[in-house]
Amino acid sequence: MIPSLSGLILSLYRGSRDIPATAFQDWALEQTRQILAFESAIWGRAGIENGMAQIYSVHLHRLPPESLASYARFRDRDTVGAMAMQAMGTTIRAAGHEVLANDPEMLEQHVRRFGLDYSLTTCIVDPRTGLISFMTLFRPEQQMHFTEDERLAAQSVVPHLIESCQQSRLMQLNAGGIANSSSERRFAVCDADFVLIAARDGFAELLRGEWPDWNAPRLPEAARIKMLGAAKGSHAGDRIMLSFDRVSDLYWLSARAKTAIDTLGKRQLEIARLSAQGQTYKQIAATLKLAPATVRNHLDAVYRKLGIGSRGELATLVSRLD
Repeated sequence: MIPSLSGLILSLYRGSRDIPATAFQDWALEQTRQILAFESAIWGRAGIENGMAQIYSVHLHRLPPESLASYARFRDRDTVGAMAMQAMGTTIRAAGHEVLANDPEMLEQHVRRFGLDYSLTTCIVDPRTGLISFMTLFRPEQQMHFTEDERLAAQSVVPHLIESCQQSRLMQLNAGGIANSSSERRFAVCDADFVLIAARDGFAELLRGEWPDWNAPRLPEAARIKMLGAAKGSHAGDRIMLSFDRVSDLYWLSARAKTAIDTLGKRQLEIARLSAQGQTYKQIAATLKLAPATVRNHLDAVYRKLGIGSRGELATLVSRLD
């Protein structure tokens, strides 16, 4: 049982380690209902593209799918959502019969039809990705309106709901071993529409180093073209190396700054890796079916190209590729 707001927050972050990412949103909202009573909820992601709000995804909690189709019909008349978008981080408390006094069609055919009369709406922007997360908690007209204390409680807890959900996704990434490599790398997760939904510090900065005019949260077009239809691969830019691995409907992303070792040819890189592992000329030659003199010549070229003089330096540079 969760006795308090602080207990809920602790539960959310603990759950981010244990609850599967695909089930986390419903689980987290059910935890929240124990201290902040609501009947249903909408949790979604949006961004600003070409100066307009673009909804990327919506998760319905205790609401039928037809409620989403209904909302699409009235979206341009959603004054509460527009208010929340203009007041990031502030929870907007609203009553449908008041806000929609001059719009009886939306009030009856959407709000009252799905029990959405009383609401608490919050929008949060992630500075790392530019992604806007929005959440609305609802009560039907048969229940009491949310109080000011409940509005403040929602304003306090929604950022933790969003952050713990992002942590859940990143924890899943770590569990897969994808983010357990070089500290030179920065990691992120995007959805099937190439919208960043979670990112470690430094990831967006690496992308902007390659694409200075890039506006988050959708990945740059050059990266999207490379990823389209592929389950796994990489994009070599002028300044970064971006790798991706698709798992279900998400892409795990890894980015690092491009280094001199990325200029090596395929054969040179094969030999450099084996040498960094401690293999001798003869061992490398046997592995790759080359003459030892050929291996020596390739390694001499690698050392010159990288400006290094020892196997230890080579091993350090090679480790940054992993």
